[in-house]
Amino acid sequence: MIFVTSQAPSQRVRDYYAGIGLRSPLEVLDRLTVVEVPDETARTVGAKLLDRPDLIARIRDLDGDRPAVIEPWNVSEVEVSVAQHLGVPIQCHWMYTGVPGLTRASEMV
Repeated sequence: MIFVTSQAPSQRVRDYYAGIGLRSPLEVLDRLTVVEVPDETARTVGAKLLDRPDLIARIRDLDGDRPAVIEPWNVSEVEVSVAQHLGVPIQCHWMYTGVPGLTRASEMV
């Protein structure tokens, strides 16, 4: 799993979340890659990521040829643009989209 954030969680937080699942915490942590977009502005992570083609390329390299999906909390034109840059579909419920005229998440990419 690739987790993209503007501030990486501490190891203690990662350990906590890894321990509440059904898999071994070590297995969960081994499969987790955190990509930090170091930018303290109030913009969305997606907007910050679009300003960093090096991080877009890193995420593409990390993903490789494996199946992938973006799981955003919110969906706007920014997240759609990130998905297009990565060539990865967005997984979301239609009611959370902020994209005018968009009725289904499957229409995004």
